[in-house]
Amino acid sequence: MTDKLTVRAIYEDGVFNPLESIDLPDKEMVEFEIEFKSKKPKNVDFEGALKPYWDENTDVEAVLEELRAERTQSFERLMRQIEGDFEEDDLKP
Repeated sequence: MTDKLTVRAIYEDGVFNPLESIDLPDKEMVEFEIEFKSKKPKNVDFEGALKPYWDENTDVEAVLEELRAERTQSFERLMRQIEGDFEEDDLKP
């Protein structure tokens, strides 16, 4: 038979710390699923994530400029849609 208990906890320094006391004997084996409650964005290591695609010849400033241009285009397309002044191509992602 399996008993089920929901426990809220904070994860810190590699340890789950319950927010309330739990009536369990020491060293009791448990199994749990994690449901994230935080809406805080996760830190992303972009340099590490992109490293396989970049080399020493990659022009970082050019990549940033390209990203800024794409962001500007997306924003302008969104504003046209909001204002009802858009073309069929604006509806494509």
